[in-house]
Amino acid sequence: PPGSVAMLSQSGNVVVGMYEQARLAGIGFSACVGVGNQVDVGLGELLAYFASDPGSDAVAVYVEGLRGSGAEFRAGLAACRAAGKPVVVLKAGRSIHAASAVATHTGALASDERVWHAVLADAGAIQVGSTQDLVDTLAVACSVGRHGGRAMVITDGGGDSVMAIDWLTAGGLSMATLSATTRAGLDELIPADAPRAEGRNPVTLDTAGGVEDDPMLLARCARLAAEDDGVDVIVTGGLFGGYPKVLDSELACAADLVKLHRSGRRLVMQSAFALSDAEPVLALRQAGIVVLPTVDRVATALSRTLLPARSDDGARAATADHAAPAARPVVLPVADSFELLRKSGISPPPSPARQGT
Repeated sequence: PPGSVAMLSQSGNVVVGMYEQARLAGIGFSACVGVGNQVDVGLGELLAYFASDPGSDAVAVYVEGLRGSGAEFRAGLAACRAAGKPVVVLKAGRSIHAASAVATHTGALASDERVWHAVLADAGAIQVGSTQDLVDTLAVACSVGRHGGRAMVITDGGGDSVMAIDWLTAGGLSMATLSATTRAGLDELIPADAPRAEGRNPVTLDTAGGVEDDPMLLARCARLAAEDDGVDVIVTGGLFGGYPKVLDSELACAADLVKLHRSGRRLVMQSAFALSDAEPVLALRQAGIVVLPTVDRVATALSRTLLPARSDDGARAATADHAAPAARPVVLPVADSFELLRKSGISPPPSPARQGT
C-alpha cells in the first residue's frame, strides 16, 4: 500500500509479509528497498537518502548485519534523527544459532546484541522484536510521534479499562492526572450509573446511556480530555465499530475523532473490531488514527515511542569532557586514563597496578 514509510530490508520475504499488516494498521510505503548483502548500496547510504526525501516521514529497517565498521550506518541514523524522522529497526540474528544463519543468508557480521542496542539507543532509533511490533510501532510513530506517556483511558467496558491500565503502566506509561476543570466536565458527561474512578481516569462508559446507546459520548469525553495539559495521549478501548444499531452515531463519532486527530491531538484506539471492515473503523484508519485489536499491542507501541528518559549518562559525559585535556594530545598515566573511561560510563578491564603510562 502507498504511504510515507521507507522500508529498507535485507530480506524480500520480510517486506512482502508486512504488506497486509501495514494495510490493516493504516500505513503504507513510500519505497521498499532490498539491499541483500549490501555489496554495493548499503543501509547507511539509504538512511541518509531517505532522511532528505520529502515523501518519507519515517524509516523501517530490517537488518541482519553490516559490512565494515558500521560508521556509515550510524551516520545515516544521525541524518534521520536530525531530520526529525523516526527510524524503527527490527534486528535479526540475536541468538547464536540465528547469527550463524545470517552468515549463510547475507554474509554479514551479526555482532553482539548489546552493541546493536547501544548504537540504536544512542541514535534515537526504536528497536522492535517482530514484524507485527514493527508495523504497530511505525503506525504510532507516524500518527502520535514521541510523547510523554501520560495516558487518559476511555473505554466502554470495565475489563477493557482494567487491562488498559495494566498494560500501559507495565510499558512505562502513567495514568494522567486530570485538572479539576476536566474532572468536573467529565462528571457532567458520564452517565449516572457509570463507575467513577478516583481522579476520573479511566472513564468507563458501559452502563445505560453509555457508548452502546450514544457513541458520540466517546468523542465528547475524548475532546474534553484532549484540552487538558496533563494528558499526552488518549487511549480508547472496547467495541467501537461493533454497534450496528447506532451506526450513524458511530460514524459521527469517528468524524469527530478524526477532527481531533487532525488538530494535533494524540489518540490511539483499541477495538475488538479493529481488523473488520466496519465503516467507523475504516474511517479512523483512513484518516491516520491507529486502531489495533488488543490493548497490549497499543501499550507496546506507545511504550516504544516514549520520549527518552533523562539519565546521568549526559552528566557523566560532561564531566569527562570537562576533565579530559582537549587542547593538545597528552600522554596520561594508566590510572588517570581508566578514571576518564569510568566517568564516561565505560568499564575498563581489570589491570594490575603499575607505574608509568
